[in-house]
Amino acid sequence: MTSLSGAQANLRNLFPRIRASETAYLDSAATTHKPESVITAMQRAAVEGYAPVHRGLYAEAESASSAYEAVREQCGNLLRFKPQEIVFTRSATESINAVAQSFLTPQLNPGDWVWVSELEHHANYLPWQRACQASGAELRVLKINYETGAASAEQIEELADSRTRMLAITGQSNVVGVMPQLEPLIQVAHAVGAAVLVDAAQCLTHQASELARLDADFIVFSGHKVFGPTGIGVLAARYHHLEQMEPWLVGGGMVDWVGEGAAKSEWSDIPARFEAGSPNYIGVIGLGAALDFVQKLPEREVAEHLLRIGSYAHHTLSQLPNIRMLTPASAAATGVISFIHERIHPHDLGQVCADHAVAVRAGHHCAQPLMASLDIPACLRASCSIYTSRADINRLMQALEHAERLFL
Repeated sequence: MTSLSGAQANLRNLFPRIRASETAYLDSAATTHKPESVITAMQRAAVEGYAPVHRGLYAEAESASSAYEAVREQCGNLLRFKPQEIVFTRSATESINAVAQSFLTPQLNPGDWVWVSELEHHANYLPWQRACQASGAELRVLKINYETGAASAEQIEELADSRTRMLAITGQSNVVGVMPQLEPLIQVAHAVGAAVLVDAAQCLTHQASELARLDADFIVFSGHKVFGPTGIGVLAARYHHLEQMEPWLVGGGMVDWVGEGAAKSEWSDIPARFEAGSPNYIGVIGLGAALDFVQKLPEREVAEHLLRIGSYAHHTLSQLPNIRMLTPASAAATGVISFIHERIHPHDLGQVCADHAVAVRAGHHCAQPLMASLDIPACLRASCSIYTSRADINRLMQALEHAERLFL
């Protein structure tokens, strides 16, 4: 396998699918490809180290359990949470739903306020909407300045109201790439006794150290957006909050004593009580390998590459006539570049790109409230990662130019 050492390492060669494919893959905001090291770790877990986690006293089961718990500690170290404050879930979506259902809903009352931003993915909007609908609380929306990432002084003053119970906010928009200024919002929310959840699904790869410095109550992310497998997510939650929460799933592995009939059952210790059923052992091992991969990259390699390739993509696309950029130049460093063509529908553009083996995303990107704010039904998104090259962007440009010849 290609070495990670040296700033000039050819990172594309570390990803078998990227290395072998003719497709210009520009859909990393939806899911990232896996490097060889992650694939190898998952294969070894399936072939050499497979055994039930926390369910056997024999050597293989003990080894699998230790490996599983080592990834929990790894996640905690990454985000500056204690190991017992890390809960493995199926996804960031499940993690958010768990907080909304088991933490927030039981304490919400009519007239309380729950805040989200206009940038949210449906995964960080719908659970809070449901919680408000069930309780009579009000869901309120923060407007974010696309250039600065800041909320207005007027809205910050509203956030600082005693009725605020929760702030749930993305670390980075999956559509326009904008990263809200989180620290001042967290300080304001905490000053009125509200809890804060940060959806880090889009930004963990290049913002882990910044996230770790935040005093967030909850941080969530998904494995498949940080070069790991699908089906594994993380909920990082402060222990005193977990103590307030009832399990959202019940079953095997999370209970110490099952009472007969109506008798009370006794849950296992935290975090085991929140991980009902057989653990996703191979997924957790894959996640650990993915985080290890990211942490072993040359310092600042991810952020610097995203800045280079994102800025190139933004500048290049901006030169096309009839293109209106939705991602501001200040957010191009995230590698998420969204735009519309003033005369061709995004789905038509997406199909032409697909015909030219360019993988982009067309649609509302699970962010319909943001689409409404932008007064558009859909857009086209090209999203980059560390394996994205200028040649990929040039292929996109050629596809868009071909679309203009077809439709105009």
